[in-house]
Amino acid sequence: MKLILLDNAPTGLLPGKDYVSVVSADNFGLGQIGAELLSPYVEEGASIGIISYGVDFFVTNQREIAFRKWMETERPDIRMRSARFIDVNLVAPVVDGVLAANADIQGLFAVWDEPAMQAVAALKSRGRQLPLTTVDLGNEAALELGSGGMIKGIGAQRPYDQGVTAAVAALQVLVGRSPPPWVASPGLSVTRRNVLEAYQLIWHSPAPQQLISARQRA
Repeated sequence: MKLILLDNAPTGLLPGKDYVSVVSADNFGLGQIGAELLSPYVEEGASIGIISYGVDFFVTNQREIAFRKWMETERPDIRMRSARFIDVNLVAPVVDGVLAANADIQGLFAVWDEPAMQAVAALKSRGRQLPLTTVDLGNEAALELGSGGMIKGIGAQRPYDQGVTAAVAALQVLVGRSPPPWVASPGLSVTRRNVLEAYQLIWHSPAPQQLISARQRA
C-alpha cells in the first residue's frame, strides 16, 4: 500500500518507508504574505497582535514563524504581541485580552480565516476597527475582504490544486515512478483588488454573487 499525505506527516513516519509523498501548501510562504499585506496599515513603532493556535501543529506553526521573521527583517520597528487560542469559538476573549494589555496595537494577523472572522466579529461588537490579514480564502473572509472590511489581505492556499497534485503523485507511483517526498504549492496574495479573480482561480468555480456585489459596492 502506497500512501500519499496532505499537508503534514504524522510524527514518526518517514518518507520512502512509511509514505511516498506529502503534498502541502507553502505555509511558510503564506505567513510571509500575511505579514507583507499587513505592514502598510501599521505605523512606525506600533504593535500588532498575532492570533495564533495554541496547539503544536506544523501548519500553523510555520505560518506564525514566517510572519514573525518577515516582520523582524522588514519592519523591525514593529512590536509583536502573541495571543493564543485553543478553541476557535473562544477567540473573542483572546482578542479582548491582547487589546486590553496593548493599547498601541494597530493590526492583527490570524493563522487561518475562521479565527480571523471571530476576531472581526469581536471587534465589531465593541465598535473597534483594526486591519487584519489571515490565511485561507474562505467565503466569509473573502466577503469581508471584498467589501472593504477589516480584513485587508489573505494568503490563500490552493486546496483544489493540491488535490490534483496528490492525484498526479499517486499516478506516478502506479506506473513505477517516484514523486518528490515533499511537494509545496505556492500561495496566492489576495487583496480587495484581485479577490474575484483569486476566488475563481483557487476554487475553480465562479465567485458567488454576494461577493461580486460586495466588491462592486466597495
